[in-house]
Amino acid sequence: MKTLIQNYQNTPGEHCGSTAMMNLIAHYCGLELSEAEVIGLGSATDFIYIKNEQNEPRILTLGRSKTMEIDLTQALGIDYRETPDFDNAHAWEVVKQEVLAGRPTMLSGDTFYLDYRGFGGHHFPAHRFVLVGFDDERRKAIIADRIDSTLEESAYDALAASRNPPTPISTYNLWGKFHGTDVKRTMREAYLFAINRTVQRMLGIDKSPERLLKAFTGKYQAEIVTGIAGIRAFHEDFLSWKTDEDWKKTVKYTSDCFERYGTGGGNFRKMYANFLEKAQQHTPEVVDQQSILMTQNIAKQWTVLSEQLIQLIKENSDHNWKRCHDQIGSILLQETTLYQHLEQRLKHAL
Repeated sequence: MKTLIQNYQNTPGEHCGSTAMMNLIAHYCGLELSEAEVIGLGSATDFIYIKNEQNEPRILTLGRSKTMEIDLTQALGIDYRETPDFDNAHAWEVVKQEVLAGRPTMLSGDTFYLDYRGFGGHHFPAHRFVLVGFDDERRKAIIADRIDSTLEESAYDALAASRNPPTPISTYNLWGKFHGTDVKRTMREAYLFAINRTVQRMLGIDKSPERLLKAFTGKYQAEIVTGIAGIRAFHEDFLSWKTDEDWKKTVKYTSDCFERYGTGGGNFRKMYANFLEKAQQHTPEVVDQQSILMTQNIAKQWTVLSEQLIQLIKENSDHNWKRCHDQIGSILLQETTLYQHLEQRLKHAL
């Protein structure tokens, strides 16, 4: 058995999840959003600090929320749902049936195991891509990914390993389905909803991201902190990294997560600044020019930190450790100020 959905348009983008959702919403709902709008409406901006001795590296610093895809559709009022599945064979049969019915289907997995992405390199456990076809005879899944408009092929075994890997962090064959295609909120309503949720999470008023992430680490009991508190934990712990035997691996991965691994630059803050520029048209009483300029500067500061971390690997000195530590502290202050500023402006709009 084999099939391929012919009418799915795969426009490339900066980040996997936002690219996939941008294309899926265009396909299912006929709503043309920019990738920056997807990031912002999905309340994607976050900071996640994960410490787990069994992970590699043992510290992960991630700049976007785990639930951006669901959060985007909630903000817009679209009925889209995601489901994990602990049975690998069943999980594959379910998504095959979706594609046979002509429905492009969101998948999640670890890039480390995807053969078309090089099979190896580094672990990235929540990569997003879209299943658009398969060929049982060749045992190949046909994938739309973010890097290129052309489709990719993945061996069934590689895809299965990616979707439910034997590592401390798995998304357990997570897949997404549009149960409805109506957009039930106005754009102004969606913008207000999304900005408020981002502020609530960054300031630690809404702690649901932390609780969800801890559930996905299961028996491994990782230490997880999110939002401004996550940046604070990063700042407080950073100088202790130098005592770890594998500190270079951790520092390199951290630098890459801020800038190289599909963030659009500046740890997703550059795209969020672009979103705020658009948001100002819909919610001028919330998003002012100061908010935009602050976010643009914060994006630049994350890029600077990424560069400083690479320099630290090249030259392990107390000066470079302190310089990186001070930069994290500066980002912590600026992010706190930004979200407190937006919180005050939201009080007059909600």
